[in-house]
Amino acid sequence: MKVYQLLMLTGLTASLVNADISSYTDGILAKVNSEIITVYDVAKATQPEEQRLRQYFAVNFPKNNGDAQAKFQEELTKLRVKAANEMIDHMVVFAEFKRKGFRLPPRVIEKRLDEIVNRNGGDWERFRATLQDQGQSLDDFRETVEKRMAVEVLLSQEVDSLVQVAPIEIEQWYQEHRSDYSSPPEIRLQALIIKRGGGSEGDFDARIQQTASLVRTETDFSKLVREHSEHFSAENDGDMGWMKVSDLSSEISDMISEYTKGHVAGPVRLNDDVWFVHLADVRAAVHRSFEEVRDSIEQQLYSQERTTRYASFIKKLRNQCFIRTYFEQ
Repeated sequence: MKVYQLLMLTGLTASLVNADISSYTDGILAKVNSEIITVYDVAKATQPEEQRLRQYFAVNFPKNNGDAQAKFQEELTKLRVKAANEMIDHMVVFAEFKRKGFRLPPRVIEKRLDEIVNRNGGDWERFRATLQDQGQSLDDFRETVEKRMAVEVLLSQEVDSLVQVAPIEIEQWYQEHRSDYSSPPEIRLQALIIKRGGGSEGDFDARIQQTASLVRTETDFSKLVREHSEHFSAENDGDMGWMKVSDLSSEISDMISEYTKGHVAGPVRLNDDVWFVHLADVRAAVHRSFEEVRDSIEQQLYSQERTTRYASFIKKLRNQCFIRTYFEQ
């Protein structure tokens, strides 16, 4: 049985946003060779994302009922599991970097440190004081930066440099997914609906004739809908939203097939009701050419291949290392 589960960590870090992170009870979540990953490590890494997650749930689920709590715990656990696994991945990559006997030149590390300090105001003393407030020395931070750079270098060599997307692959993808880069013609309708037996007084046909007369003379169709439509959509000016032309019923399609934006058509019977429709807006069919989408397809294919190569590389490295986890995947 697993000793620790990340779900159990929620109790340890329930007030992470408002408390000192160093106050949390620590525990080992994973071992990679002789290195360990602790509760503190994961909580520190996920703190900004956890804060955003808490704020999201506070805004969207203010009542904080049982279902909301369960969903929050689920999302929080996913976040921490992901962070723990990313830490393991980086550890095995760094272990491989050392196994190969690679070393980063000190001047390269110092240059990266200078860049980081400059992005944070350029004051080394203030930066050192900030690290101390976080319980970290400059040497500790330098070591962290060096490890991150080592991981970047090895991933660039073993993964990124091997990813290639041939022009023929891009064109083939486009041909096989042409429909993804096209959108059919769409229209936006407003409907004024007279219902048989509706709330208005008088004969059904008389109400239709009266409405038809108003439609011919009134230019504000939204006003007509609010005052005369007997359908609940009148509260929204009869707006039916955007619809694909191919999805329209034959009756509606016949009404508007010859009309342009702004035209009002009707009356036409649909089931037991009578409709008047206003063609509020039109979107023509759009087809994006290969030249327009070539770069985005290349980026997509590059990302897919990189993800595959990264997963394969990490799997190989994990198999070469001693790894023990104390949380449920």
